[in-house]
Amino acid sequence: MATSKRRFSKHSFIHVYQRSVDRGILFYSFYDYIVYISILSVVAAKYGVCIIAICPMPDHLHLLIKADSLKDLYSFIRDYTHLFALKYNIDCGRKGALIDGPFGSAPKYDDKNIRTSVSYVFNNPVEKQLCTNALQWRWNLLAYGASSHPFSDAIKKEKASKHLRSALNTISSHKNNGLYLNYPLLRRLFSPLSDHEKEQLIDHILNLYSPIDYDVLTEYYKDYKSMIIAIESNTGKEFDIKEEYDPTSDAVIPEMAKYLSLKYSNAKKIRQLPDEEKYSLWKELSSSFAASPKQLSKILHLPLTRK
Repeated sequence: MATSKRRFSKHSFIHVYQRSVDRGILFYSFYDYIVYISILSVVAAKYGVCIIAICPMPDHLHLLIKADSLKDLYSFIRDYTHLFALKYNIDCGRKGALIDGPFGSAPKYDDKNIRTSVSYVFNNPVEKQLCTNALQWRWNLLAYGASSHPFSDAIKKEKASKHLRSALNTISSHKNNGLYLNYPLLRRLFSPLSDHEKEQLIDHILNLYSPIDYDVLTEYYKDYKSMIIAIESNTGKEFDIKEEYDPTSDAVIPEMAKYLSLKYSNAKKIRQLPDEEKYSLWKELSSSFAASPKQLSKILHLPLTRK
C-alpha cells in the first residue's frame, strides 16, 4: 500500500492488523508468543512507539499504537515483523515471509473510538472462544496491568531452584541491555525447570517485556478496574481494518497445537513436513479433535482441497 494513501496522525492511536502470510497458524507454543512479544517490546522502544493494546492470536495480530511519524510506523512494523520471521524461520527450518503485507490500519481520532478499539483488540480471543473474558488470554498482556504474576505464584528467590534463579538473572540482563529473547536461549532456560517454575518464569518474562504503557491506557478510563469492567461489558466494533470475519470457535486450535508440541517437541516444524505426512496428521487430528477442515488446513498449512 502506498504511503500517501494510508491515513495517519501522530496525535492519534492507530489500530494495526496483520495476518499470517498463508492464513495459517503462527503460534504453536509459549516460545513463539514470548519471542514475538520480546521483539515487539525492543523494537517499539527503538522507535519510540507507544503501545496501549496488543493481541497476538493464533493466526493474526492486533496492535493499538501511536508513532511520531508515518516513517517510524513503517519502520517499526518492518523491523519487528522481519526479526520475528527471521528467528521463527531459523527455529523451524523454513524461509520466506511470515506476516502478510501490507498491514491493515485505522487511526482513532477521539477517546470514544480509542476505547472501542481497546475493547475490540483485547476481546479478540473472547470472540473466538479461546477464553471467557479478556483477562484470561495471557498473551494480550491485559492481566499484567494489575499484577506481575497473574498466572502463577509470586517468585520467592530464596526458595527458587538454582535453575530458576539463573534464568531470572539471564532474562533481566537481556532486558536491561535492550535485547530480545530467542528460541535457543528460551529452550535452554526452561528445560531444567519444573512445570510450576515454568509458569513463574513465563509470568516474569511477560511482565518484564510487556510493551504496553498501562498508565497511558488507563488514562482513557477512571482507573484500571473501571477499564476492565468496560472491556468486559463491550467487545467493541471495528469496521476500518477489513478483518476477515469467521464466527467459528478457535478453541480447538490451542488443543491441537499442544498435542502437536507433545508429539514433535517443536510443533511448528510440521510446516516443513512433506504433504503426505501432513495429510496423515490431518487424519490423526480429525479423529482426536472436533476440528473443521478449515482449522486442520490452518494448523497443518495445507490447502483445503487436496492437490
